[in-house]
Amino acid sequence: MNMKADLYTMLGECLIIPYSREIAERLEELCDEYAKEQNTDDDMVAEWAISLFARIKDTGIKQYLETMYNEKFGESISLPSSTMNALRAYLICNAIDGKYKSADSEYCSMSLMNCVILLNGRLASMPYADYFVERFGKLQKYIQQKSDDLGIETADLARSLFESSESDVVELDGNKIVACKKMAWESWKYNVIQMLEDKYSNEHCSYSDIYHALYEVIGKMPHEYLSLDLNYVLTNLIGYDSNEKNIVNIVKELEDNGCPFAQSVSKSSILLRLLNQDEDLLDLPFVKTPLSKHDFGVYLFYELLMEKIAGNYGTEE
Repeated sequence: MNMKADLYTMLGECLIIPYSREIAERLEELCDEYAKEQNTDDDMVAEWAISLFARIKDTGIKQYLETMYNEKFGESISLPSSTMNALRAYLICNAIDGKYKSADSEYCSMSLMNCVILLNGRLASMPYADYFVERFGKLQKYIQQKSDDLGIETADLARSLFESSESDVVELDGNKIVACKKMAWESWKYNVIQMLEDKYSNEHCSYSDIYHALYEVIGKMPHEYLSLDLNYVLTNLIGYDSNEKNIVNIVKELEDNGCPFAQSVSKSSILLRLLNQDEDLLDLPFVKTPLSKHDFGVYLFYELLMEKIAGNYGTEE
């Protein structure tokens, strides 16, 4: 069960002298009003997570909360950075937990997860980690549930298909249709591994090879919400290569090897935004973080998946 995102408790974890419960409840009320007014979605979750993880000051939400506090409660309040961090964490958790109707829980979970790359490889430094780590799994649980829905036995259907002549009609009831979907999915996963082995797999697989491979894998996925053993895919693709390269140099390699992502991208797709020369990110310290090919593949996979779900996916030239 997720740790409840109670603002009074979250504020108490970051302040030497905590706010009173009354003030915490007022701030919670204003945060919820702000989230609803802004029609909170996965891009807003990304904005909050980027501010939190990259320690960027976001004056918009701070000004809103301080102004509205004064107008609504007749008192002035000044919110320091530690308080603002708690408020952002509160908003992120509640967006993922479904408190705001405009926010899709699964997308918001993926958006938060994609922003972890901003922590400069220091996952232990993640603020409010106990709250966030539990919520990373929201998307995976959803995808696993979709895959479990295909958990019907396919052997009987396969036998009836192979034993039928071309002129026979095999009646498909609900269970058989589900079985057909599962057979198609299993076939596609087999073909993915064969494709990777034939086109990409070698001991010198580059970062740009990983990009092209995963772009092709996700581009051809028959459905976005079906589980794929990413660790198995990446192991087949790159083996156990432990070499690392700084993010800024990885992006340069992608640019030099025809890996542009020209479509509009979600705010949490950090690598793809860098590939599009996003100036808001290029000067941040995280771009000097070294990434192994495996870690790069994991981050890239979920960014591409986010774009596929959002309808921002094109085809490579």
